Order: sequence, then structure tokens, then C-alpha cells
Amino acid sequence: MNVLFCGKGLGNPPQEGIRNFTISLAKSLNEMGVKVDILTDGICFAEEGIKYIRLKEVNVKMLLKNYDIIHLHGTLLQMLRYKITYRNLKFVVNRYFPIRNVFEKMLIKIADKVIVASKYLLKMYLTTLDEDKISYITLACGEKFKDIRLERDIDVLFNGGVAQSTGIYTLLSVAKCLKSVRFTLALREIDEYPKVRENLKAYILRNNMENVELLGLQKDIVYLYNKSKIFIQPTENWKVKMLPPLSVFEAAACNCINLVSDVPWHLELINTLGGISFKVGDENDLSKKIIEILQNYWKYYNRKLRLKPPHIRDVAKSYLELYEEVLGYE
Repeated sequence: MNVLFCGKGLGNPPQEGIRNFTISLAKSLNEMGVKVDILTDGICFAEEGIKYIRLKEVNVKMLLKNYDIIHLHGTLLQMLRYKITYRNLKFVVNRYFPIRNVFEKMLIKIADKVIVASKYLLKMYLTTLDEDKISYITLACGEKFKDIRLERDIDVLFNGGVAQSTGIYTLLSVAKCLKSVRFTLALREIDEYPKVRENLKAYILRNNMENVELLGLQKDIVYLYNKSKIFIQPTENWKVKMLPPLSVFEAAACNCINLVSDVPWHLELINTLGGISFKVGDENDLSKKIIEILQNYWKYYNRKLRLKPPHIRDVAKSYLELYEEVLGYE
């Protein structure tokens, strides 16, 4: 079976998040005997075991004839016209958001199968799609995310963006009050926005927050996960993005205790990955939950050890079964 993954930014240098999931999925499928290549825009970062194809450097019409499944990860909408023109192509589409425009609506309509990673998003799509056209398959992180038994001297780790919707400013307000708790904030975009970086540094300095360490995008986020007791995901604007953040899976694989805002797709993960939730945007509740975990850390840690996050190989098996269903294999 030959499968072509298509998506924006899939050739960028490795990092955590959805790109890491997609590349890990491709590698696992390759190990299972499925030949997976990746068609992407922009740069193509060399990675062992993965063949990258740059969109602008290939005759896409001729390329697609070599594959049994065209699998869209994200919003590479240029592929829409090929499905419209060549109806016999088998298109599988991963969706991480609600339908946002007429092109995405058209893509969902003509896809052979739609995959979502959130049960909340699944319910939303079932109002417009037939049940046999949509499937739920959980996310999973790559093999590199694991507990490497380091001393956990960071109390609370945040790994995310700087937008208001991430909850970073709620977290800063809490850190200002909990001066005995050590916070590390790994902000992916901080190096791209110097003004934001300077404002955050000024806020930390002005409020004597010596307990807060400010970092940029991390090449080795696994190390930070392994140094941290609590991983926090305080997302607030949950109606925009209805996807369980992969960082929660990554942190769980490294045996961090997840502390998440009580948005629907976070709550889906509590029983599977461990951890507890707090009321979204509520600084008092967040403060209480941080103290609760730190005071009873070993209880939460031992409870976490009894739970095993989804493994990328098991997720790859689910994708293979879905491909076989689309192709009509018995």
C-alpha cells in the first residue's frame, strides 16, 4: 500500500506538536510495510526514513497516480482540485478544527473518510456527515517522549504560545502569587515577537517573580518534561480549536502530572492520561490545584504510573485499518 501525506509545514525542522505526531505516524506505518511519502510546501528537512516531496517542484497530477491513499493533514487546500477532477482518488482528511470556510466544507464533503482526534469535535461533525464517513482516532506522541528518570526540580511547566487564548496570562497572575512555586514557561513564539518578550520580562521583573523562568522554543522539550512535576495546559478560548493538544500526551508519556483547564477535549483525556482539571480562567482554582498536587505529589505520580498513554504504533494500526476500509480490503 502506498500513502501520500500532504500538509503545510510538514517539512519544517522537527519539534513537538502535530508535526511530530504526523512524522511519527508516517514512520510507524513504514515499519508496518506501508510506504508513506510526504508532500509539503516550503522547506523539506531531511529526516531518516522519510521521503519528502516539495509541492512546487513536482507534477502533482502525475505524482498522485503512484498512491493508493492521499491523506491530508491540515489545510493544504491546493489538493482539493485534484479530488474534484479525479474522483477515483481515495482521499482521507484529518480535521483538528470546525469547518471554517467554503473550501474546507467542500473538502469534507468529497473526502472518502474524515478523521478527528476529539470526541467533542466528532459530535459536531456528526451533525453534517454520515456516521460511516467519519472516524475517531486518538493522538499519540513519538517514541522519544518517555520518562528518563531525572530529578524533577521544576514545579510547573508551560509549553505553548503567547496568545491570550492559551491562558498564559492567567498563569502569570497565579505565578505572581505563588512565589514559593517554581514556574518554567517555554513560549514557542517569543523569539518571533521581541516586543512581547520584552513586555513579559518587564512584567516578571516588576513583580519580583524570581520563581519564573522564561524560555523560547525548545529543541529538546523531552528534557524539560522530565524535569517537571506538573505540566499545565490552561487553554481558554476552546471554541476556536477543538483538539486535545499533543503536548498533554507528550507530558503524560514523560510522567508529568497534567493540570488542564476544564474545556471539553481536555476532560476527555483525564481518565486516559491522568491529572486533574481546574475551572477555565479561574486563578483561585488554578492556585489551589497547583498546591494540592505539589503537597501530594507522590500520590498523583504513583496514580499516573498506572496509566499508559496511547502508543504511536497502536494508533498507526488504527490508521492502517481505516486505509484498508477505504480501499475495500476484506
